[in-house]
Parts: sequence; structure tokens; C-alpha cells
Amino acid sequence: MAAIIRRPPRSIRLSSDRVNPSSQGWGVAALIIALAIIANVTAYSIHKATYLKPDAPKAAATH
Repeated sequence: MAAIIRRPPRSIRLSSDRVNPSSQGWGVAALIIALAIIANVTAYSIHKATYLKPDAPKAAATH
């Protein structure tokens, strides 16, 4: 008869270090937020530099 190997319950921790999930990942979150702000500022500046209003006069054709 084969021996049955039982796994320990998932609630048992292998290390005694306490982990506070709210203290990890703030650097990555801040980096992503900074990249989002930079992307929005860049898109707005490109929009302001290249947008033509619908009622703007057409460029004169050069023949």
C-alpha cells in the first residue's frame, strides 16, 4: 500500500517574516503614474501645435 503524501494547508507560512501588502509596489505605481502624466502632457502639446480649427482659412495653393 502506497503512503499518502499530504500537503500542508495553504495558510501555513514557510517564513516567519511578516508581509504588509500595502507597503510594496509604491515605486512601480508612482513610475506608472508619472509616465501617464508625461504621455498626457506630450499629447496635449502635440495637439496644441498641430490642431487646425475647422474655420481656419485654407492654405493658398502654389502653382
